[in-house]
Amino acid sequence: QDKDTYINVYQEVADNFFSGKNQYSLIHNILLKVFSENIVAPYVRDILYIQRGQMRKYYSNYEGGYFVMYVSKEEFDAAYEAGFRIRFEYSKDITEERDKQKKTNEGLRSFVYPLLLSLKTKDQSKFNDTLFRFYVGRSQSIPKILIDMQLNDEKFQLLGYTFVAGLQGESYDSKKVSENDTEKEVKLS
Repeated sequence: QDKDTYINVYQEVADNFFSGKNQYSLIHNILLKVFSENIVAPYVRDILYIQRGQMRKYYSNYEGGYFVMYVSKEEFDAAYEAGFRIRFEYSKDITEERDKQKKTNEGLRSFVYPLLLSLKTKDQSKFNDTLFRFYVGRSQSIPKILIDMQLNDEKFQLLGYTFVAGLQGESYDSKKVSENDTEKEVKLS
């Protein structure tokens, strides 16, 4: 796509949903934009929640699939909150309020980009390596959900993208989507 291509996010989500496609490619592109161009995309969590429901419905018909592929709301929220906590802790170190969002995104890019690449390619070892280096560098332990999510590729992708969505810093309790956000468009380059 060229740099002037815009997509209607909600239309793309609906198209993916009704055609049985997952939302990961769309989520990946939006999260890249969030961190590279400092846009705000609180709706990413909602798209992931739709993917969670779609995954549950789609895989529940397969033998043993329901138990293997189901991601509980608690797991989903724990992955999001783990990302949100990192951003919160990281942003506390930035004293200048005016460009706090931008500076936090810039500081997290070297962590986020390898995570997004490993999610896109389903490379769990690269994801683990990136997490390990980040958490050890901050003298913190890796949250249990980030280890438990690696039971299969679908759970890994859903909870991995949910973790990265939490890193964008939009608290799902603190902001409500306004009426003007119903026709969101994102410029993809």
